Amino acid sequence: MEKINYFEQSLRFDTKDYKKSSFTTTAPEFYININYSCTPRFSDWVVLQDSDEPQLLRRTEWPTTMKIIRISLEEFLSKEKAHKIVGDAIKKWPVWVDARPLLIDYVLEKAREAVDSMPTSHKAVHLNLRVISELKHVFDERYGIGHGLMGKERDHKCMIPAAESNLMEIKLFYHSKVYCI
Repeated sequence: MEKINYFEQSLRFDTKDYKKSSFTTTAPEFYININYSCTPRFSDWVVLQDSDEPQLLRRTEWPTTMKIIRISLEEFLSKEKAHKIVGDAIKKWPVWVDARPLLIDYVLEKAREAVDSMPTSHKAVHLNLRVISELKHVFDERYGIGHGLMGKERDHKCMIPAAESNLMEIKLFYHSKVYCI
């Protein structure tokens, strides 16, 4: 019997609500406004003793976090500055650290597309981008119960994470996925 106990993160870039616009302005310099939002969804799954497929225990959607990011032409042309500005804006989002570069690259790629397609007379770009961060925890009840029954021989205790478990305290194998919807 294979033990299943892991966390998984999926990033879903909502391309249906993607909006971009460019326009002329009286401002003296070129700028990009990025209205970037993240909706986190958390779910707990369990693999029961009589099944190999995880079953949903609970799903929670947290409030959407929205950031308005303003980047000047000089900052946008410097890849390092642009990455830092976007990275600082999203650093408290509920996304694993190794997935943050995906979010930064996505927003800068969409900004580049908007700048490349706008008329030369326009001096401003406005983008609305949305990402959904799905964090999934799967726990194998078969392993937990079996391990607990052998606990007398090995002097181990088996615990199943409670709803109030702090995900930062549980260090297990995880992997990430990225989707465009």
